[in-house]
Amino acid sequence: MKIKRGESRIADLDGDRALRVLDAVDANIAVLDSEGCIISTNKGWRNFSASNRQLDGSLPRHVAVGANYLAACSEAVGDASENAMLVYEGIRAVIDGRKRQFAHEYPCHSPDRQRWFLMKV
Repeated sequence: MKIKRGESRIADLDGDRALRVLDAVDANIAVLDSEGCIISTNKGWRNFSASNRQLDGSLPRHVAVGANYLAACSEAVGDASENAMLVYEGIRAVIDGRKRQFAHEYPCHSPDRQRWFLMKV
């Protein structure tokens, strides 16, 4: 099934209830399929993305429904590439069943402040 940007496939699984539950959680959540594509995000994730637009005003392209989060991590270059590969390997290990969980703390600084995040998979 091809997902258009901004759509959610998780709604097909259990109607709007699943989306409401995700939105109620006080965390930024993206749900990935077995290939690493984002199939749904919660309100916190979408709000964070909207408040961290690109310099041209567009939304970050690798964090929307339909984007392949694992591909974005594996293709990262520059200062963030080392953390991105650790994230790729950790998420892939959970998806493949080699690990039960994965956690990684990483910097995600904005132009006006320094921020650190803890990812849990």
